Amino acid sequence: MNNLKILSTFAYAALASVAACSGKLAIEDGSGVGYAGHATGGYASNDVTAGQASGGHAGVVLPAPQNRTPSDNPTSRGSSANASNCPESLPDDESVCDVAEGQFCTYLYARYPASDDSLVSQSCGCWLASGGTLRWDCGYAQPAYDCPEAEPANDSDCFGMRGVECHFAPNTACDCIPTSPSSSTMTWQCTSTVTERGSASGPAGVDATKPVAELTDSERSAWCGWYSDTYFGAGAPDIADNVDANGYAGNGWSVGSRLECLACLPAVSRAECAANLALSTCGAPLGALTDCALTVLDFCTPAPHGCAPYFDVPDCDGTMLVSRPADVVPTTGNSSCSIRVR
Repeated sequence: MNNLKILSTFAYAALASVAACSGKLAIEDGSGVGYAGHATGGYASNDVTAGQASGGHAGVVLPAPQNRTPSDNPTSRGSSANASNCPESLPDDESVCDVAEGQFCTYLYARYPASDDSLVSQSCGCWLASGGTLRWDCGYAQPAYDCPEAEPANDSDCFGMRGVECHFAPNTACDCIPTSPSSSTMTWQCTSTVTERGSASGPAGVDATKPVAELTDSERSAWCGWYSDTYFGAGAPDIADNVDANGYAGNGWSVGSRLECLACLPAVSRAECAANLALSTCGAPLGALTDCALTVLDFCTPAPHGCAPYFDVPDCDGTMLVSRPADVVPTTGNSSCSIRVR
C-alpha cells in the first residue's frame, strides 16, 4: 500500500510561513536557538529536524505527517504535466524507481472522495538510496483544488483565482495575486520554498574530486570554514569546543529523515571540524561530503545526489557526518551525532 503523507492544515500554514521568510523556523528557548526545516513545495517530503547538546542549539520537531490507513488509500491519477515514463498511479514510497535520478512525477486524488474541494497533489522524486539503487521519495500531499496541473509561468494571467496558492515539484509555490493593491489584473507569482545554503561545489579553490583523507591542512581549514558559514550563516561567530572524555565533539545537530538524507550533521567548531577531517581515512571525494551536508541543510534537497553515495564508501561514516536509521532520532545528551576529534 502507498505510504501517503498528508500535511495537517496547522502544519501546512506554519511551514508556508517559514518558507516565506528564510526557509527555517527559529525557536527561542532557555537553551539557545533551534531550527527545524521543511520544504513546502509540491514535493515537500523534506524532513529535517535539529536538536541540542548541553548548552547547544535547541531544536523543534514539527507535527508528524499523518499516514493514511490502508483502507483510506485513494485512487490516484498522474498529472497531465508528467513525463511519459512516469508510473500511471502513485508509487509506493521508497519503492524502486526506473526513471532518471532527480525526476519527479506528480499525482492527483481526492483526499476525501465525497468532497469536490479536497483534491490534493502528491509528488515523488527518484533518488539514490544506499547500495546505488534508485527509489521513490513521495512527499506530503498538497491542496490542489483550482490549481493548474503544470507550473504556470511567472506573471501569467490567473484572473478569477485570486488568493489561490499552488505547489509544484520540487519546491515551488505559486500565488495568484493582483499586480497592485487596486488592480483587477491577477497574475501568478512563483517562488522557491527552499533557501539554498551554499554552492554544491563547496569552498572555492579546493578540489571537490580529492579524497577526503588526502586533504591538506589548508584544504581542511577552508572546507571547515565553508561548513561553519553554511551551517550557522556567513559572519556568525564560531561556536565553543565541546569535547567529551572520549574525544568526541558535538554541540547540537541537524538530521535528515528521508532516504536521500539519512544523515546527522553535528554542530561543531571549525577547529573540531578540522581535527575530525585530519583523523579520517574516508576515500570518498570531498564533493560527496559537501553534497550530503548541503542535502540535509537544504531540507533534504539533493545537491545533486544526496547522502547515500558518501556513506556507501568505507570509512566515511563518522567523517563530519554520521549515518542514521530512518526511525532513530538523536536525543539531548546522547552521543549518536558526535564525531571523533581526538
